[in-house]
Amino acid sequence: ISFRSELAARHNRYITARDEDGRMVGYAGIALLGDAEHPEAEVHTIGVDPQCHRGGIGTKLLEALLAEAGRRGGPVFLEVRTDNAAAIALYAKHGFHI
Repeated sequence: ISFRSELAARHNRYITARDEDGRMVGYAGIALLGDAEHPEAEVHTIGVDPQCHRGGIGTKLLEALLAEAGRRGGPVFLEVRTDNAAAIALYAKHGFHI
């Protein structure tokens, strides 16, 4: 599957974070899955420019994804690399069980 088709899929949502100059410093994506009776969501990705790490951008992106999923209800799940300590800490802080 190409990234272009992933962006176009109606169940996927992507957002960006930009600095005061309009430069993209982060992005995030979520898939809104299931149906109205059994909604669920999968966090696909969160990426932050390395120069902007520890600035709260990842937190804001995750919170925006969770708000989008929360409008539908249902569980939210994700996968994370076991060596990504910063992401694991972020997800744990937001109630995910890793």
